[in-house]
Amino acid sequence: MEKHLLLIFLLMSLLACYPKTDPAGAAGNAPNLEQQPDSHAKPIVSHILQTRDAVRATCPDCLFITVWDFDGTILKGDCTEGLTENGQEVYPGLAKMAILKGLSLRYKGESGYERFLQEYRSREEKNPLDAYTFILKIFAGARQQDIEDLALSEFNHRYQHYYYTSSRSILRQLDQQGIQTVIISASADLFTKMAQSTLPVKNPAIYGIRQEIRNGVLTDKILEPVTYAEGKTEQLRNHIKKVAQATGRPVVVLAGFGNSYHTDAPFLKFIADQKLPAGKPIAVMINGGSVPEEYKNLFWRVKQDRHGHT
Repeated sequence: MEKHLLLIFLLMSLLACYPKTDPAGAAGNAPNLEQQPDSHAKPIVSHILQTRDAVRATCPDCLFITVWDFDGTILKGDCTEGLTENGQEVYPGLAKMAILKGLSLRYKGESGYERFLQEYRSREEKNPLDAYTFILKIFAGARQQDIEDLALSEFNHRYQHYYYTSSRSILRQLDQQGIQTVIISASADLFTKMAQSTLPVKNPAIYGIRQEIRNGVLTDKILEPVTYAEGKTEQLRNHIKKVAQATGRPVVVLAGFGNSYHTDAPFLKFIADQKLPAGKPIAVMINGGSVPEEYKNLFWRVKQDRHGHT
């Protein structure tokens, strides 16, 4: 009987976190804060905490999470591709660094990197998903430890200095309130997981595009779900299910953060369309540019540029 009740409890919690169209959300009143760059952390945190408190009043045992993209959302630039401004490289990405360190069997040295970049851009223009998985495949044959050591070093010594100030502030404040952080990135899983110790949160769950690893050596087999566009939503569903089953507690998604309509909008819409027991979830589009018609008034829109330690 006890197991039966637990199963019902878990199913109810999972259903609560799956999107149901919210008429208020469909009408659309998500604010546009783009006219005041880097001033959005306070109202966003306030809204999230108000929703958390409203839900907790009806569900004291709930676990609360927010869900984040990584590149362009937490990190200014891209940990895989790097950051270029006004035609000048601000910092190199891990794809370039790994090639220059000889971790790709297919591309070697500066000339190899230029050939890789040309092929990558060509693929990206035709099919972004093919391009993102291509990056992982060129490191087939490399040792997992070598890739992880390189990524950890770059995050520790370089990339963390380019975390957006506003994103860092929101992450820190929510973590202090016991709200857990989930990061779902279209960069390689082996890259993004190495950011963990540089983030201002405790034990974030980090997911990227994964490849099969045999005896500590990378292969060219890509594993599902591929965390790009709709694949991010699938990974989020998997995370909710896993945590609910492991803890026996309902999982509530309070907010989502992204920076791209083609890579992040599907999972942000999933979050914004939820019907929570109380309050309203939010989805935040950072530096997203022009809004496609299907997403009009659905996401909070903000701009940010300041970066570095606070």
